[in-house]
Amino acid sequence: MEVGNEKVIFARWEHDGYYYPALLADNQFAPEIEVRVAFLDGDVGTVLSHQVVEQDRAFEVMAFEGNWKNYAAYYKGVITSRNPLIINYDDGVAEHITIKQLRGAMPGEDTVFVSALSQYKGCLYAIIIAVVVIVLVILFRTGVMESVFDLLRN
Repeated sequence: MEVGNEKVIFARWEHDGYYYPALLADNQFAPEIEVRVAFLDGDVGTVLSHQVVEQDRAFEVMAFEGNWKNYAAYYKGVITSRNPLIINYDDGVAEHITIKQLRGAMPGEDTVFVSALSQYKGCLYAIIIAVVVIVLVILFRTGVMESVFDLLRN
């Protein structure tokens, strides 16, 4: 797959260890040389050349996750077709996707697991705070907290 005349590669994103589709900004490709890449989501970064995987090799060796319906939630699956690009998710659902919706993991390399829920951690924190407040209100209204305060004063 290409963007314009440039061939898409997969480059390792340092923040989570996954490989995302990108374009090479530099043509140097020697071991331990830093190369600039332009990720297809708009980010630009510098990675070591061994953290760049050519597309054909990526499809041979990587385990892929797809950004389901482009909702920012990645799920594991198997690429069943490259033209058109189709991923068959582990739950059996198949989806036509674009290369921008893929991320890959190399065997033996660590990645930070990012679940769909962790992407909404702000909401989770708000829910936790709301539950704590509700519990405290219930404890105050039932007199339990006054009993605790009396015990602490004595």
